[in-house]
Amino acid sequence: MTAGADKAPYGSALKTQCEKKISCTNMHTKIYKGIKLSETRSDNRKRSWKKYRAKRVAFQRNQRATKVFEKLQDHRRRLREAE
Repeated sequence: MTAGADKAPYGSALKTQCEKKISCTNMHTKIYKGIKLSETRSDNRKRSWKKYRAKRVAFQRNQRATKVFEKLQDHRRRLREAE
């Protein structure tokens, strides 16, 4: 086979190259190019947290700021009603 025959056309990806198997146990097995990699689910979550940490932290800060702002608005409204 030639190198050109192995490549997929532009814009498409091979579907069977990397497949994931998740069992009911704590272990997560990933098969990639015929190599089996076993890792725990906690390791998988840690890697995901590192990858999306900036997005999650920004979202959490935004939620906290919104709650504080709503409390301030509520206090201002109560003070105006009391006058």
